[in-house]
Amino acid sequence: MKVKAKLILLILLAVCILLLPLLLYIYQFGFSLSTEHSNWSEFGSYLTGIYSPLIALVALFILANQLLIQRSIGKHQHDQAFINSAREDINFYINKLENFLEKDFEDGTSIKDYIDTHFRFLDSKALVNQGVIAHIQSFNEKHRYIFDIWLALYPILKGLEASKSYPYEHNFEAAKLRISSCLSFGTCVAIDNIYYVISRDCNNGKYYYMDVL
Repeated sequence: MKVKAKLILLILLAVCILLLPLLLYIYQFGFSLSTEHSNWSEFGSYLTGIYSPLIALVALFILANQLLIQRSIGKHQHDQAFINSAREDINFYINKLENFLEKDFEDGTSIKDYIDTHFRFLDSKALVNQGVIAHIQSFNEKHRYIFDIWLALYPILKGLEASKSYPYEHNFEAAKLRISSCLSFGTCVAIDNIYYVISRDCNNGKYYYMDVL
């Protein structure tokens, strides 16, 4: 309704602007059809002098409006292409990570169960404990694939998070929820803890799951 009301107002304003010169002319010189050619010539010159700039302004307004629309469409297409690409990449990495986590660990449990048990419930003190760090580093040497996939996911999430406007912010939150839904929130925290220990010397950014706790 608001858009329709604005359109009606613009049309009424345009009509008023177009009629105003004629009304002023009629008010000044009266409303009568002249038989003199010179009068018609003067009237034509008057209309030309008034409406030519108005038509030029209208044309300029239409052109500027078209440019704004094209820019908006271009931005929308760019945003959608980026978001679609991010979704595809996230789905690809999640599937890879899910398959890897279901593999058997050395003690007969799955890798997922192992990291949930050993690396999920680590507080800030535990994460700087040398024994815990050595344990995580040893695990990472044998199962580096988890860290590599997580390392690939983080730039995608940061790219979505970089813009606080729609649709980036919405899709950033949706992406985090999708990852935690597929892997479980606990597993995401455990992998985040691994990621923190392995990358803390070169990563000063935030951690999307361990920081929630």
